[in-house]
Amino acid sequence: MDITIKKAGLEDVFDISKLHAICWKDTYKDIIPNSYLKGIYLDDWCDEFEEGINNKTREAHIAYIDDKPIAVISHGQSRCNMEGYGEIISLYVHPIYQSSGIGSLLLEHAVKYIKESGYNNICLCVFDKNERAKKFYEKNGFKDSGKKNILKIDDEDIEETVYVYD
Repeated sequence: MDITIKKAGLEDVFDISKLHAICWKDTYKDIIPNSYLKGIYLDDWCDEFEEGINNKTREAHIAYIDDKPIAVISHGQSRCNMEGYGEIISLYVHPIYQSSGIGSLLLEHAVKYIKESGYNNICLCVFDKNERAKKFYEKNGFKDSGKKNILKIDDEDIEETVYVYD
């Protein structure tokens, strides 16, 4: 199983969006209202990533096995009121490849890339009910900062915790 990682370009936005959609529907089924998850389409994140790549406000790296995209990590300047921080905005591994080490590999790759881009500090946000993700990030050197955010999704408040890289 050969894993390759490449920086995403505009030609990759559909693959990124598709991975997000598949993973949201799988990972967040007990976290996000079902009514919201049912309305997710494979191309829902295309415009967001196209804009981010064009404006250089969001970058992504994709992991491939045999030229098939199986995981994606995106990052940029912090959006969670953490001045001077880079942020891991999203990390999604296709469900059939979860727990294979690909997520850790992508995270390590992105942390190195973000630090080389000039950020000494890195943060990310995790839904409070996503215990699996919290354990994953803690295992990979992130710590709970004590800061919380509230997202409103389909009239439901979803709490998330800000983690920082130690």
